[in-house]
Amino acid sequence: MFAKIHNEPDLYGIICHSGCEENNALVEFADDLKCAGELDEERVLILKPDAFYSSKRMHNPPPAPDCLVLVKCAAAGHYALYLIELKDVNSTTSLKYKEIVRKFETMIELFFGQFAAIFAGYTYTAIKFYLVSTYPKGGEGLSEAEYRKKILGCHLDTYASAKPLVLFGKAVLIEPKPSPLTLSAC
Repeated sequence: MFAKIHNEPDLYGIICHSGCEENNALVEFADDLKCAGELDEERVLILKPDAFYSSKRMHNPPPAPDCLVLVKCAAAGHYALYLIELKDVNSTTSLKYKEIVRKFETMIELFFGQFAAIFAGYTYTAIKFYLVSTYPKGGEGLSEAEYRKKILGCHLDTYASAKPLVLFGKAVLIEPKPSPLTLSAC
């Protein structure tokens, strides 16, 4: 799949080698996805969908998430797919569910349809949608249970009870996570 992406002019232009981050919200990669301290580009590929759907490329572009991270698993033809929206916020009032979900719907309805020849036909061991935010401050040090308790009753809590989106026949919820989110090998 990585070779197909590199050979597709529209996708090659949105490959990101520097990581997945926006302001203070970021995704980190575990050591098992690095080689000599750098991201192992043989195992990890990051695309910037928001660069693909930009006003520089098209008139009135649809909203899109910040990163599409693909991780090549040990088993041949198996991948993990992560769609990630990054938000550097002080409160959750700007994390409107309808606005965020539209970004993921763009990918499902438009992007993966347009590039089905590249993305369909593989086995995805994991398909995850993440909303990584800097809220609450200090959230990176919380356990999963502490984080869930901290966001209970705020806009981020909406995501847990929302209807899942469907990609490649799998129902996927948008999961809120504190920044930094760490991804590891599959």
